[in-house]
Amino acid sequence: MGFVIWVIERIFSLDGRKMQLSLFGLIFTVLIFGCARQAQSPVRKVEVDVQPNENKKELEGLVQSLHIKVNQYRAERNLPRLLMITNINAIARKHSAGMAQGVVEWNHQGSRDRFKQMSLYGAGLNKAENLARVWGCADPAQGALESWMRSPSHKAALENPQYSVTGIGVAVGKSPKEEHQCYYFTQLYGSREVQGTSKSFGARRIPGISLDPKK
Repeated sequence: MGFVIWVIERIFSLDGRKMQLSLFGLIFTVLIFGCARQAQSPVRKVEVDVQPNENKKELEGLVQSLHIKVNQYRAERNLPRLLMITNINAIARKHSAGMAQGVVEWNHQGSRDRFKQMSLYGAGLNKAENLARVWGCADPAQGALESWMRSPSHKAALENPQYSVTGIGVAVGKSPKEEHQCYYFTQLYGSREVQGTSKSFGARRIPGISLDPKK
């Protein structure tokens, strides 16, 4: 900062054409410096493909396991089963991967965009999202479900009779203190699309973040 002030003082000590040339040089230097700083800090992208620390069969198994467990939970309460949609799975997987890779925070940020994407694949106006991160648990899918059962807002999503479609994504990363392998779960819920509402992106979000099975 002191160097910039010194340069400005030097410029204003000049006159006429020399001042114009010096100002041009200063502007050019600032632009180059700004571009160089941007080049040094590239924006990280979420890698949705299976990563070296992940096992494809395990991830697929956890998705299916959680889907079955959630539908069993709903059936015990005489609630309609949730139809799993592959394209909505992909939306959920991207958010789980982003959290596991540290590209995004562990929270519901961006849920509106995910809800809009869900609308393209048959989800209606009512939507919700549950998150869980599980480590040190023999059955991660069961750990995720139990964490939602302990949280009133997430339990409300599990038991909402209006929901009939879902998407589940799982990714593997580190626990908050980076001591353990951690499973990041995202489950999206939606009602069936009503005729004539395909262009309506309204959404109702269940607030809050699920509790960790272990802390």
